[in-house]
Amino acid sequence: IEVGTSDFRTLTQYVAESDDTWPLGRALRNWDPKTVRGIAVDPVDFLLRRLPELPCVSKVAVALGVEDGMMVCTHVQEDAGERYPHSYGVWFARGAASVGNAPRTHPQLKEQLEREGISPDDVLVSESIPVWTFGTLASHCKVSSVDLLKLDCEVADLAIMHSLLAYCDKWPATLPRIFAFETNILSSSGAVDEIVGSLCRRGYRVLR
Repeated sequence: IEVGTSDFRTLTQYVAESDDTWPLGRALRNWDPKTVRGIAVDPVDFLLRRLPELPCVSKVAVALGVEDGMMVCTHVQEDAGERYPHSYGVWFARGAASVGNAPRTHPQLKEQLEREGISPDDVLVSESIPVWTFGTLASHCKVSSVDLLKLDCEVADLAIMHSLLAYCDKWPATLPRIFAFETNILSSSGAVDEIVGSLCRRGYRVLR
């Protein structure tokens, strides 16, 4: 399961051998693209459509959160890359969507676009999108076990992890063999230490 895919460095692309740059790709080396079962999750539908089609991998256009509902998502416009083909900021925007209470524009993205003289309003758009809990995703997609779960949801990663672990405590078979998640300047060190401690208490070995 990959949550917050964007359209580059994804599990789907690694298995399909169209992009092998994800650092933990070795964990997938023995996966068969014809039979591997998976879920690619991203609130931005056109980014999901750009991923390879694998016969047993579902694409789900939602955001993951701590409760079900609707929230505003600010993300890159579909044609921004065509209008600014040489912009690093626009490339960065493909993986820097914000949902709900997160800053509308990722601070580092805002700085990069300013350096390039590009207005965020010219490359970003806001829309209302559905938000599911991990439990809702698991129920909808009939998840009974998880080998690898990768999260890249900017500031939301840690809150999603807490919600996800609470669900897995109720349904232990869904506890992933491998977690991969991101923290950055938007996450406090205390919050990171708390989630790492939660993983260690469940028997995980943590690599940073």
